[in-house]
Amino acid sequence: MNQDVTLTIVPGQKLVLTITIEAIPRAYEDVSHKPTLENILLKVSDVTGKDIQSIISDSRKFEVLIPRYAYCHIAHKIYGYSASVVGRMINRDHTTVLNACNEFKNLREQNIPDAVMLIKKLQQHFAVVL
Repeated sequence: MNQDVTLTIVPGQKLVLTITIEAIPRAYEDVSHKPTLENILLKVSDVTGKDIQSIISDSRKFEVLIPRYAYCHIAHKIYGYSASVVGRMINRDHTTVLNACNEFKNLREQNIPDAVMLIKKLQQHFAVVL
């Protein structure tokens, strides 16, 4: 996945450059090599210490939401599974998955300590940029 960045410098104006890159590693560009949804969910469960039943439950507790958001983000945004398919895996509809991806992004951008720690752990287990 190549991304081009164009930078235009205007004299006398403040320069702000923001680059966001979410990359799929070369090993997973071929769809047959990407992890299954089950494997992603198992790995998130292992890394977070939350059992799968907790992740897919109706609980709105923060300690369960973060792993659920992470699962949705990894499966949908990183590995390209459709939001509908990801949602079916955790008994949610596609709009809930899209919201979870946005919430994960917000947690990451706000540097919430629990989220930052989880992201660092997940990056050790998934060869992707989260």
